[in-house]
Amino acid sequence: MVKVERKKDLLKWFLFSRIKNDISYSTLLKKTGGNGKGYLDRYFVLHRNYIIYYKPGKTDSKPEDNQEPQGYINLGECVYEETKNLSKTQPLTFQITTKIGRVYYIKAKDDKTIETFLFLIRSRIQTLSNLTIQSLGNTEENLKNISNLLPRSMKLPDRVKPDSATKWIMEMSSYYESYREWEPYLMKLDQFSELCHGETKEYVDWFVGSEGPRLSMIRCEELVLENWNEFIKKTNSEINTYEETRFFNEDFQDIIKHLKNMVLLIDSYNLYMRQCHHKTVKYVDKYLEEKSYFVQQLDKYSKMPTMSSIHFGSHLEQVQGTIKGTYFTTTHQENDIDSKTNSEQEQTSSNGIVESREKYEEWKFSENCLINVDNEEKGQEHWRFSNGFFRNERLGDVMWNNKTWVWSHPKTDYKIRFDWDSVSNSFVYFQPRTTASISISLHGSQSKLSFSKKPHPTTVYADWRLSKNNILLHSVVIGNKSKPMFIDLEVQGIVPLPAMLIVAMSYHIKEALEHFNLLSPTQK
Repeated sequence: MVKVERKKDLLKWFLFSRIKNDISYSTLLKKTGGNGKGYLDRYFVLHRNYIIYYKPGKTDSKPEDNQEPQGYINLGECVYEETKNLSKTQPLTFQITTKIGRVYYIKAKDDKTIETFLFLIRSRIQTLSNLTIQSLGNTEENLKNISNLLPRSMKLPDRVKPDSATKWIMEMSSYYESYREWEPYLMKLDQFSELCHGETKEYVDWFVGSEGPRLSMIRCEELVLENWNEFIKKTNSEINTYEETRFFNEDFQDIIKHLKNMVLLIDSYNLYMRQCHHKTVKYVDKYLEEKSYFVQQLDKYSKMPTMSSIHFGSHLEQVQGTIKGTYFTTTHQENDIDSKTNSEQEQTSSNGIVESREKYEEWKFSENCLINVDNEEKGQEHWRFSNGFFRNERLGDVMWNNKTWVWSHPKTDYKIRFDWDSVSNSFVYFQPRTTASISISLHGSQSKLSFSKKPHPTTVYADWRLSKNNILLHSVVIGNKSKPMFIDLEVQGIVPLPAMLIVAMSYHIKEALEHFNLLSPTQK
């Protein structure tokens, strides 16, 4: 047997209290003793590039903290092929052979322990076969460089805003490059007990552990990119709803900013994947269809008219005219039964005669003001236009952006909307989803606010078609659309489209306000 000299400084180095928290594997085995002592119980531990064995302690066979080992085996000095299982010839026995010819015979309690222990030490012997401490160069200087590039204090975010995306990508790209460059070196350094101690051990343990840069970068990447994914998908699913409540360029400023951020996030997402993972995967850009759609909508929203740009005619053209609305009223008259013949009596009811009369209502438009001529002195139906809105203090507001007409009132969330279709020369009613409405009204001399929750009217209003010569606005009643009060509107002079529709819908606006108790029947 070749005798191996045990270095006293290493025996002190392997004091159990010093290495007990730096052990890959440990188990109680039997090892041949010197001077023909046979097999002796020893507590074996695998510590980086060493197998170390101790006399068993009193508690669970673990050595005492102040206990030095009986010996050690440097795995960098072992022969891979000759470190093997001998169970075929010697039951539950394996051997470890060094390059100088020393053979350690070791017995285990079962085959599984041998398989596990041999697998671990053979893997480590193979790793150390072409590796020496000298090949790692100036470890102190190298570690200083690495810790500057990948500091233990690195804090990675779980959210990154679009305006910070480029900076974050550059930082992550730098981290990944540094990690790829130095990870092999630190994995080699991690093999040696002689090098892995003190601050070096703390840094290496952090680097290869669950809180190290690799897993930290993966967690950060997953959180940030998933957050970006959610934003992009959510925007794509909701973008069609943006125009339901926004009609002017001013209304779209927040959406324009948001869509620009979404385009930036898509570009940043693809840049990140190309920049940080180009060496590991062949990446194909994502969300290109969504980006194209966002850009298209951005262009559309940016071109929406401003409120101040909505006007009628030009400074050289006087916009004024009149609108005459035709409608019918019905009355009941008592029948003079004695004076009628039998045939006449059969054609009438016993209670009265229904008589229908054609009536007219006249409006005028002048100087950006629409007025009901019949109520001109009372001033109750004066609609004055400014910055995209016709306003009436009692009846509410009508918004017009050259395409969409919307009536609203500040004390209810119910709205009536029409969209102008230039192809059919028609106002087309936009049917909303039926919902409940919260209305606010004033009662009594104390002017207290009263809240009432009522369902929205279910009326499906008729469309309105303008004749080609722009002198007749006629109702279009098809399907489930309700018949309006006016049959048609006759226009003389120049009257803006939204003003025509206000006249056509004036009765229904008052009807809606009465529904929410915001207007009494006598005020209609």
